[in-house]
Amino acid sequence: PDTSVAERQIVLSDLLSSTDEIQESVRTALRERKIDGLLTPTQKRLQDGTRAVARQLTSDILPGIAAVAAGADKSPKSPVDVLVQDLPTVVPKIGSRVLNALSNQAQKNLEELQEDIKAGDPLRSISRIQEQTAEIAAEAKN
Repeated sequence: PDTSVAERQIVLSDLLSSTDEIQESVRTALRERKIDGLLTPTQKRLQDGTRAVARQLTSDILPGIAAVAAGADKSPKSPVDVLVQDLPTVVPKIGSRVLNALSNQAQKNLEELQEDIKAGDPLRSISRIQEQTAEIAAEAKN
């Protein structure tokens, strides 16, 4: 909203003149199944942070809880005890689901960007990216 009309025209012109480069970047990201080349520096930091959290959960925190629980009484008496007993099999599933969710969301974002480029509506991509960035920032604050 604070961007002047002249600046918007320049951005739009730059965006339209680089459609081939954008399409090739999206194709490469889809082919290699890596979105790193499409992310802004802020998005890269958020992605790295998310990966670190997922890695820490799957390799440190949950296995540590499972190890502590393994020393507990072996006869489950409550739902918590049952959960503790099942934790070693649940840990890999949780980590896998977190990484799958991240991958699926990234794939969805790439497909939407590709559709926007094919439709010739780069402004829709820009507004979507701005909305997603705001959502990610709000979620990160939580």
